[in-house]
Order: sequence, then C-alpha cells, then structure tokens
Amino acid sequence: MTRLRFQADQLRPLIAHAKAAKKHGKGWGDKGEAQPCLILVHDEGVYLMSNGNPGLMKPAPAKGHVVVYAEGLDPTARDRGQVWEDARDAVGGDDFAEYLPISMFDNPMAAGCPTITIDVSANQLAVGGLLPPKPKKPKKGGKR
Repeated sequence: MTRLRFQADQLRPLIAHAKAAKKHGKGWGDKGEAQPCLILVHDEGVYLMSNGNPGLMKPAPAKGHVVVYAEGLDPTARDRGQVWEDARDAVGGDDFAEYLPISMFDNPMAAGCPTITIDVSANQLAVGGLLPPKPKKPKKGGKR
C-alpha cells in the first residue's frame, strides 16, 4: 500500500469548485448521474483535480486545469524522470483517472486535518487525514 499526501488548504478550491459546478464529468464507463468528485490522476506525476464542468482553470497567462500534486510527485518541482519513477512505484506504471466522490473528503476536511491522505492498494482507494501531533505534556514530579 502507498499513502499519497495532499495539503488540505490546496484542496479546498478544488472541492468548492466541484460542489458548485452545475455539471460534472464522469469516468469512462461510469453509469448513472455524474456527481461532484475529485479526480485522482496519474500521468506526469500524481495529482487531484475537480470534475466540475467547465473545469477549474489556471489564471491567465498560465494554461491548463488547476491541479494539486501529491507530495513528492510533482514533475514541475523535481527531476521529471525521478518523479516518473516515484509515481510508478507509488501507484503503478499505467496512466489512470479515478473519480473519488467529494463525500470521501468530508470527514478529514471537517476534522481540520491539514494533510489529506489517499491510501492506494491494488484493489482499493481510501481517503483519510492526518492531524498534527498533540503537544507533549510535561511530566509531573520531574527534576527542577
């Protein structure tokens, strides 16, 4: 299993966009009505993006969709070849787009987790969150 990590503050605009959109894209072969999702994508790196239609675009002059890369898997921040290798090790060698319902993100976001996690295994994806460690209380009766 691999644990992907994303910063919650970076995901908020994606989640808000997906929830506010009147239309939504859906995955190939998905049946039924499209719902608000974040799409987990593996191509050049591993990232999340909104499935709201029209898409959430970067402000001009930049081009393309707003995406949030998993920690360490951003090809614009590190050597592309190394990111490709690390992404392959993390989620496999094939490119994919997996639609994750927004509801999967509700609990860790509501709990105030600063880091949102997606655990990836061969047959399952699970969304969770990491809370910061609690400060240690000083021991009573210690030396002065």
